[in-house]
Amino acid sequence: MKTTQVKKIGDWRLPPKCIACGAAGSYVRGRTRTEKVCHGETFRVEHAHWKCGQCGMGILGPEEADEAVRATVSAFRSKHGLLTPEDLKNARHVAGWSQSDLAERTSLGIATIKRLEAGMTVQTEANDQLLRRVLGIANSPELEFVVRNRECVQSPLPDCRAEPHTVFHLTVERTPDWTCLEEETLAC
Repeated sequence: MKTTQVKKIGDWRLPPKCIACGAAGSYVRGRTRTEKVCHGETFRVEHAHWKCGQCGMGILGPEEADEAVRATVSAFRSKHGLLTPEDLKNARHVAGWSQSDLAERTSLGIATIKRLEAGMTVQTEANDQLLRRVLGIANSPELEFVVRNRECVQSPLPDCRAEPHTVFHLTVERTPDWTCLEEETLAC
């Protein structure tokens, strides 16, 4: 049986000397605005970085690099109107689904769902529409909904084990006096 070992790199540490000017222990943490590219588009984002106090040379550690990626992905999502990690998490929690449940219902990989919710990758527009459909996040007057705790929340329909990808639509007319009185669910 073949086994695979993962090589642990260890904790990242700042270099003891500046890699540009050689000044010892001169790095200070600060914030910077840089241009980052996501799917061929350039975004100006703010993120943390380490900077030499002598020459100004900046470097990114793993945490700072992750923050820069998240900021870039967030800017891309915002520009294109895609679901945010918070949208995905909230809708999944309202549905009572785990990440693996969402992965199964969308046919996306569990690793993809985890990266999307962590803000480390951006979904395609097709996957965004798929996630909206499965999670019941509407961007039109047609809503799939469940009424819970006397509040109307957008949510997927109850679990349909026979055909988990079937989506039902209800046209909901929103009026100022429209309220939800009791817990109701739509049957599959």
